[in-house]
This record gives sequence, C-alpha cells and structure tokens, in this order.
Amino acid sequence: MIVKELDPFSSNDKFEKSGRDAEESVAFYLRRFYQNDPSIHVLNGIRFKEDDDDAAQIDHLIIHASGMIVIECKSVHGKIKLEEDGQWVRWYGKESYGMGSPIKQAELQVEFLRKYLNKRSTNDNQFFDHVPIEILVAISNNGQFLKPKSNPKAAPEVIKMDQIKEHIEKIKNNNPNEILSEKNILKICEFIIQKHTPIIKISEPLKVKEVTAKYEVIKEKIYELEITEKPENKTLNIKNKEEKKKLICESCNIPVTYNVAKFCWTNEKRFNNKTLCMDCQKTINGTQ
Repeated sequence: MIVKELDPFSSNDKFEKSGRDAEESVAFYLRRFYQNDPSIHVLNGIRFKEDDDDAAQIDHLIIHASGMIVIECKSVHGKIKLEEDGQWVRWYGKESYGMGSPIKQAELQVEFLRKYLNKRSTNDNQFFDHVPIEILVAISNNGQFLKPKSNPKAAPEVIKMDQIKEHIEKIKNNNPNEILSEKNILKICEFIIQKHTPIIKISEPLKVKEVTAKYEVIKEKIYELEITEKPENKTLNIKNKEEKKKLICESCNIPVTYNVAKFCWTNEKRFNNKTLCMDCQKTINGTQ
C-alpha cells in the first residue's frame, strides 16, 4: 500500500528536475506493483532532520514484516561505471566526470535512519539494530551501468527501475523471519510521517492513510515496539510455556518459526498432531 506520496515539487534547475523525474518513475512502479498489497508499506520522499540541523533524505522507503528497504534513485540517461579501484564515473554525452558512490549514499541514509529511530524509540534494546534494512539503487531504464571486468557481479544493489519488484521480492524471500508486527509497522509509518520535514513548505499537514487511523498518533516517541522474532529464531511474543513448547520441532527439537508451527496446527491430522520443522514435515510426507 502507498502510505505517503511524493511531496509537491517546484524547481527550474534541470538537474533537480531530472532527479525528480527519476523519483516519480520509481513511485509509479511502486504504485503499480504494491498499491493494493497490504504487506508492503511504501513511503515516497522522506526527509528527517536532527536538532543539530543534520538531515537525510530517503527517496523511497519500503517497510514490511521482515524489515525495511531504502531505495536511492539516480537519473542516468547515459552511462555510469564502477571502476576497478572502487571509484564511480558518469558520462554526460562524451564527457566523463567523477561521482559519489550511490551505494555509499544509501548506506549513509540507512545509518542515519537507524540512529534517528533508535533515539526516539522507548525501547532500551536499540530496537532498530535488530531490523534488517537493505538498499537498492534504481537507475533510469535507458541508462547503462558498467561493472569492473574483474568483478562482473559487483554492486548487485544497482538495478533498472523496471526491475524493482523482483528485487524487493528477492530481499523479502532472503529474510523470511517476521521481525515487525502489523501494528508496529503502522506505528512506524505514522511516526515517520509526523517527523517528515519537507524542504518545500506545503499548505496542508501530511496525513497517514486511513489504515493507521485506529492507532494513536505518535508525535514524539515510538511506543511499545517489540520484535516478533529475532534473527536467531527466538520468538519473543510467547505468553506461556505451552506456546513456547509448540515452537520446537517435536521430532528433532530445533526451534521453528510461528508460521511453520501454525502450518502444522492447521494440518494436525496430516502431521499427527505434532509441531514439525520443514525438514521433518517432508519425512512425514514421505519425501526426503
């Protein structure tokens, strides 16, 4: 779902206009792919500002149950290249110029985002240090990215804009553990919108989509956040010993996720009323 659209934009600078076109292109793809997907929360054009005037702007932020994705847009209508020594170069016509690393730029945004949210969370355990935040650098579809000959697999984060869905889905599949509950996702979205500080002043205050209306408006702090599952597969949302026991495979005694256990519970006849890991489920099914 689209939680926040891009802010109004006005500029006579051709480079700023080109950058804005890139952001609008990515926003278009995100809207097309995820407008009706309740599991993906899209915030376009987010800007945070600290008390010391340090600020960070994130072109697009994706929040889902397994973590977050920061997307950096680059308007590229010619070529950009990652040199053997790690330097980045871009071409305007036949002229080449050095440029900053877009990957490093996105990594700095992630670092700022973690610190900003941790600082304002009421949790004592640096909550957002446990949340995976991946990056993608989306370049124009007609642009060309040249990789070092010695490392053709370098910079996998750099993609074409029309490839954005497959890479978001790949990131989700690589992080199957659900870290954020739906309620926490909506609280984070609401908080981010409240703290967003656009460069261009807008006449009407930003409002979160109706889906978050049932939760209280968080103005200064993120309250009562809790991780659904840590990376080491220890579930924290357990209310009693009986529930904890069910999240252990009854055949090989390894921990299982809530979703795996739930699958067994809803197919109790198939698995003889037992909670089993995915490997042991295959044994029951007669396949190895």
